[in-house]
This record gives sequence, structure tokens and C-alpha cells, in this order.
Amino acid sequence: MQIDLTTITNPDIRNFLSYSANPESLAKGYFLLGVEAEGKSNWAGAIEYYKVVLNINPADPVSRYFASHNIAYSMIQLGRMNESKGYAQAAITVNEEWPHAYNLLGIACRALGKYEDAARAFLSATLKGPKGKTAWLQLQSLLAEHPELHTEVPDLSNAVESARRFLVSRGVLPRSN
Repeated sequence: MQIDLTTITNPDIRNFLSYSANPESLAKGYFLLGVEAEGKSNWAGAIEYYKVVLNINPADPVSRYFASHNIAYSMIQLGRMNESKGYAQAAITVNEEWPHAYNLLGIACRALGKYEDAARAFLSATLKGPKGKTAWLQLQSLLAEHPELHTEVPDLSNAVESARRFLVSRGVLPRSN
């Protein structure tokens, strides 16, 4: 993807993209273009910029993780859940300990009717990022909508209760009497 640097108003992006011999710099520039596109709700444009980052294949794992993550997020905005799922999984492959892509994976799986996969993804996001309640709330909503998961997936209830106790111990959820 060729960019006319004279059309770039953000000096940071222009600076990163001006070092065309440095793949890490180019990756950061295209990543920031993706962020700008997201800010304008230009989801298709954001996806294209983030795909350039992935094609550059920067050494920086943070760039690789968030390029995949942000593609997954942008695809969710466009209703492209199956594709989103693949990019969320790619981000998880880059860093299994970060919660953000698990939450996106859960959203995509839920929309695709893969409720057990969604529950497990939300559970992983909850345990890997316990300070944020988003994944926990998503999980609770999913379980309220599909209570059959408790019986169809025998280990799920225990895992959810264990996660609840973990969140209570961290002060994220209030203690119940």
C-alpha cells in the first residue's frame, strides 16, 4: 500500500512512514493510520491498514498482537464474525496472557451461535484481565440467555464459580453473604 505522505496531517504518522527502510517504523505508521481510520468509523480502511502491519510482520509482538486484535474488532463492527474470530485467535497466539482478544473471540463466537466457545473465551478474558468487568458481564449475560450451558457443559459451572471467587478476592466483585 503506497501512501502519499503529503496527505498525512499527523506528524507522528508522517515521521514513522518516512523511514521506509525500517519495517518497525512502517508498521507503527500503518498501525496509527488504522487507529485514525477506526476513530472515523472507517472499519474497512482500518482493516486494510492493520493488514499492512501484519504483512510487514514486525518483530515487535505488541504491534502484531494489536494489529490482529484491531482487525478482529473492526470486523465485529462490520458484522464479519467468522473472520473476526480468526484474527482474535491470531492475536491470542501472539500473546496468550492478554485478555482483550479473548473477549473479542467471545463476542464473535456468541454471534455465531457457538455458545460454549463464547463462554470459555469470556471466562479466559475474565481470568487474564480481572480488573475489567466487561468479559465477566458478557459471560453472565450469555449464561442468563443460555442456562442450558450449565448442564450441557459440566465443568463450566465450577469454572464460573471459581472465577467469581477469584474476582471477589481481588475486590472486583462484592462479597455475597
